[in-house]
Amino acid sequence: MEEKWNRIISIIKDIEGKNTQLESYLSKLSFLSREAILENIYKDILMNHPISKKMGFTEKQLNIDSIHEKPLLIKQYIGNTILNIKKNPAKNVFYLRKFLDKFSNISDSDKDIVLQSLKDIEIENLENKLSSLIKIFKIESLK
Repeated sequence: MEEKWNRIISIIKDIEGKNTQLESYLSKLSFLSREAILENIYKDILMNHPISKKMGFTEKQLNIDSIHEKPLLIKQYIGNTILNIKKNPAKNVFYLRKFLDKFSNISDSDKDIVLQSLKDIEIENLENKLSSLIKIFKIESLK
């Protein structure tokens, strides 16, 4: 009987290990934002429309602006920060500090104040708060 329990526990540990590997793999993937997906659809429709093909228009001639990499990278960084906090909520201050350290034009004392206001925010509201900080401090890139 004990052997069966040990086998069950072993199987559960294997499943937990695979689950951890899967979470790690998924957290490293970059997903396109909703805006990027819509823009790709928009480009595809315009570029593959019979009139566009017949006239030989290019993306530049149709004035299709691609998504700037900076906002996309910022969104991905916000998403990665939130994923890290979800995985390890005990280290939320560490990940928030790491996020704020990318704000090179903000003083350390200001970062401390912002950190105090962020550390107790619910994870569901964190993306909006971090995006607001990007806009408030006019961050265009994360170095």
